[in-house]
Amino acid sequence: MSITRRHNAIQDRLVKAFNAPASTEVTVNQGIPGMDGALRPDLVAVDEVSKTVTIIDATMPFENRYTAFQAARQEKKKKYAPMVEHYNQQ
Repeated sequence: MSITRRHNAIQDRLVKAFNAPASTEVTVNQGIPGMDGALRPDLVAVDEVSKTVTIIDATMPFENRYTAFQAARQEKKKKYAPMVEHYNQQ
């Protein structure tokens, strides 16, 4: 199975399992309105009532070791830091 198909299968599973309240706007693999750049996280859930944002972006590290998962997590946090700041300013 190619990496893209594997990733998309995981993304689809996450979307299907995500049980968002009715007040939550969920976007899948889309850019963020009002934000420049090419960031397209797998799933973003914005709940205006609770004033929360959930950003989910799956990754498939090549190695199956704890350090590889830690490095991938840090890379995702760095990648999406501008998006977090964008929502914090709102």
